[in-house]
Amino acid sequence: MQTNYVSGNECQMSRPHRSETFLKTGHAPSHLRECLLEALDHGEDWFKNLEMDFMREHHQRWWNSASPSERAYWLLGQLWDCADFVPLAVYDDVKDWLDPAEEQFARRDLGTYARLARALKRDLDGVLASGPG
Repeated sequence: MQTNYVSGNECQMSRPHRSETFLKTGHAPSHLRECLLEALDHGEDWFKNLEMDFMREHHQRWWNSASPSERAYWLLGQLWDCADFVPLAVYDDVKDWLDPAEEQFARRDLGTYARLARALKRDLDGVLASGPG
């Protein structure tokens, strides 16, 4: 947990955790899937365009203070085991710019959010490793 000091008062900031329901069902909440889908509209810069509102203030403070890559890795972690299928239109758009060597996302029958999260993480790792440019 991260602690910040604001105006002499200590305030707690913590990243949200997966819900128990998700852990049991394998279906990520729709607001998480929608957040990713909206960001993917921006193409390869998707991770710079994640927007989410939280009900708990300490989660929102964490989100607002997190870097784009921290937000992206957190969201991908939330979707890591999601068995829901990615809409075909999104799948087709993403595979156009995703590394063609992405075997795990190369076939439509593997188009779950879990597979997409893994492919996007590897892609994001590569983008961040190559640095600005």
